[in-house]
Amino acid sequence: MSIFEVWSLMLGVATVLLNAALFYIFFRQMRLLARQLDAATESTRLDHERRRLTETFEFANEILEKQWEFASMIPDARDGDAVKNYLASTTDSSPPHDVVATRYLDIYENLAAAVNVGVLDIEMVDRLEGGRIVRTWDAFAPWVEERRQRLGQESLFVELQQLADKVRNLPP
Repeated sequence: MSIFEVWSLMLGVATVLLNAALFYIFFRQMRLLARQLDAATESTRLDHERRRLTETFEFANEILEKQWEFASMIPDARDGDAVKNYLASTTDSSPPHDVVATRYLDIYENLAAAVNVGVLDIEMVDRLEGGRIVRTWDAFAPWVEERRQRLGQESLFVELQQLADKVRNLPP
């Protein structure tokens, strides 16, 4: 074997070793990149969840303020008889009661729609408003059913009804 062949062989082996080393480094870099992408994805998911919980809390507080506005106009849902009497006094000739009740339930309907499509967190809403949602639906359900029949709108306050059912079935 000539000196040229020896040097060519050594250079070929060195090139193969260098390529193997570069491939190993490239492979390690790709694994590191994959781990970094996973960490960034998880961090983004956690940040979105934190923001979602924060927005849920803020939205619930806004609803609480609106509920206080209605407190002097509409009976508390804990007093089912008072709500029943209030709604019984709602006739076609007395739209103010009808309007107040509808606007009051609209607050809950908006909250329920946001929860039902996943914009707001159901567990946070349950902790903040769960009992009130169920009591409100239970107190107003007969009135809503009557309005659905009378107006021919089967979807009237259906989001609130669905949320009340979901909250009722959540584990304590």
